Amino acid sequence: MLAPNRLMSQRRGRRRRRHRRPQIRARSAGFIASTGKRKISPCEHDGDGHSQAGKMMRNSIPYLPEDILSRIHSFMSMREAARAACVSRAFLRSWRCHPNLIFNKDTIGLKRNAFGENFHGKIGCILRNHSGISLKTFKLDYSGMCGFDGTSYLDSWLQIALKPGIEELTLFLFDTNKQYNFPCSLLSDGVRDSLRYIKLRFCALHPTPELAPLRSLTSLSLWLVSYMG
Repeated sequence: MLAPNRLMSQRRGRRRRRHRRPQIRARSAGFIASTGKRKISPCEHDGDGHSQAGKMMRNSIPYLPEDILSRIHSFMSMREAARAACVSRAFLRSWRCHPNLIFNKDTIGLKRNAFGENFHGKIGCILRNHSGISLKTFKLDYSGMCGFDGTSYLDSWLQIALKPGIEELTLFLFDTNKQYNFPCSLLSDGVRDSLRYIKLRFCALHPTPELAPLRSLTSLSLWLVSYMG
């Protein structure tokens, strides 16, 4: 048999443990509730976890000088530069003077079942939002796009692209019923002084007597090009 004193001490211990258990549960419940509250971030209230990062980006970019932003933007590929212009107004301003415009099925993001009008519509939209200032490279490549004919748009596109300061021109056109008549009249004095690289495919050249030499030209590549003086 247990001694009376020992029996009394065991009963007291049980009573103490009974009183402590609700406190422990309450504290545990409080901890769970508090940690549950901590898990709710401001981004979850906004409904978009990336929106806060986008806001931070938009708020931090304008503090950089505009010439530095333009320099950074010029090193981006055309697709990356277009995406940056959608996020930042500062990049949108420099996008209007982006130095390199390269159009092909990859940079435009053309799908396999896309039609020519989709391709030409995207190019037209980009060029209408470009000032033509500071443009160094203009490339139009129809490789891998059988049946796409953009000759009806080319004159208006080249009027935007061929400005003084242009250094590289590429027109890689797909075979159609008729060669594209390249508008030599757009080769003004300023354009002739700056053009260094020309690549033409499936074009017809009809130079006028007034056309002066291309003084800065270092490379000329012609494929399926007819020449009529």
